Amino acid sequence: MSVLKRINQIADIKGIKITALESKIGASKGVLSRAIKNDTDIQSKWISRIVENFPEINPTWLLTGEGEILKKEQSPADKSAHSLSADFKKLLVEEKINFLYERIENGVLGGGDHPPGKKKFSLQEIYFLSESIETKLKTLTEMIINIVTHPRVLEILNDRKK
Repeated sequence: MSVLKRINQIADIKGIKITALESKIGASKGVLSRAIKNDTDIQSKWISRIVENFPEINPTWLLTGEGEILKKEQSPADKSAHSLSADFKKLLVEEKINFLYERIENGVLGGGDHPPGKKKFSLQEIYFLSESIETKLKTLTEMIINIVTHPRVLEILNDRKK
């Protein structure tokens, strides 16, 4: 069975039409339905967005057809890693907001006077800084998830519970 047929199966399981699934993942109307109809490839970003928007779907099954459609119940260590990841993301977003707020206070957006020696940033520069921070946030979050879900770390956590 192809990835496209498995995507169709996800829509069936969820009780939604492919157009609703397209909307949920931010794809234009017809991106998936045309690919399914014509049996053509889709961009990997749509598969990633399906995995992101339907966390209960087993990504291995989606890509290869191996394993169960739905993920197994998460272990306490996995739940802990997910919780840590969510808390970390929140913290980094707060840091991003504080960083940008500080820049604004220092005359970043100024339409007038700003302190001598302080650089005045354009909206484009602020947007770039924002995107750069967001990219680093994603990379750091992925690294933390990889660390806390590493088999040796999970083994140590399980040993501590005993």
